[in-house]
Amino acid sequence: MKRRMSYLFLTLVLVIAITVEAYGVQKGNEVSVILPEFKVTLNGEEVNNSYSKYPLLVYKDITYFPMTYNDCRFLGLESYWRGNKEGLFIEATDVTAAYMPYKTSIQNKRYQTAVIPDFPIMVNGKSVDNQKEEYPLLSFRDVTY
Repeated sequence: MKRRMSYLFLTLVLVIAITVEAYGVQKGNEVSVILPEFKVTLNGEEVNNSYSKYPLLVYKDITYFPMTYNDCRFLGLESYWRGNKEGLFIEATDVTAAYMPYKTSIQNKRYQTAVIPDFPIMVNGKSVDNQKEEYPLLSFRDVTY
């Protein structure tokens, strides 16, 4: 019985390790972030952080915006992910779209944890050394902010 439990435990650990590796883990330094307590309106659209899959975040008194496809378009930006080796590219464009929030039925907790990603980042053709930035780009729920 004891040996069987050991095998079961080992199997469980391996399954978790393989699952984490398969889906990727946000690598980098973890930081504490909070959801804004104040009302946020962008281009006339009020942002509902309480029930957003990708809410605005506040880190070091700076409000961070998610770089999802729809949110980037809303701000006139485009982002491209080219894997961990080449990283993330963010560029200003003339392409814009209406605000399309990522709604969820689960209420967000006010206090959250994000990660300072360590993959390469280019913004408008310039490399960003994210580990040295006072206000680095963050990763939250597998989306860059």
